[in-house]
Amino acid sequence: MATSHAFLIANWEFDCPDAVGGNLEGPKKDINRLASALTSGATIDKFRLPKTSSGEPNLCENQNAADVLKQLRKFVKECGPEDLLLVYFSGHGFPTEKVYAWRPRIRMERRRTTT
Repeated sequence: MATSHAFLIANWEFDCPDAVGGNLEGPKKDINRLASALTSGATIDKFRLPKTSSGEPNLCENQNAADVLKQLRKFVKECGPEDLLLVYFSGHGFPTEKVYAWRPRIRMERRRTTT
């Protein structure tokens, strides 16, 4: 039987706030509200979120790209081939020929590998 999973990412604190337009207030609220909605039964199916060792939802907050990808890869391995996986990001974006999601410790000269 297929299971619904959610991986929630939010970045609101930035090492270079002047370069990205400042820190944000919304992303933390966004993922906390979404996590609550997805796990409360307000949706058709409850979603499974990664858990901390204490059983709390493990939300990906203010982490760099390498850490996010490491956690996402681990989480995806726990999903079955028929499962639904929702990946949600709230934070700054940087438009170029592609869209890159800003990370808290982005290095402007290496944005392709640190975003």
